[in-house]
Amino acid sequence: MPEFVIIKETGILVQPQNPAELADAIIYLLDHPNEVNQLGANAKERYERLHTYERFISETIKVYDNIVNNKQAIEPKY
Repeated sequence: MPEFVIIKETGILVQPQNPAELADAIIYLLDHPNEVNQLGANAKERYERLHTYERFISETIKVYDNIVNNKQAIEPKY
């Protein structure tokens, strides 16, 4: 998820297997509903900006071109 979440801009990340940190994050979000709404709006805007139909097609074509040309498939750059 770190590649999708920008801390304090589009969400909050916690360390795996850390229930205390998760609980703190949940409590923080419950205490800050306006921030939750802003995080959600920011995440939606970022997703819509980065995941357009045109970009999906372009990145898919790149992958197929690399496969056809016996090159290693590349990962999309966001």
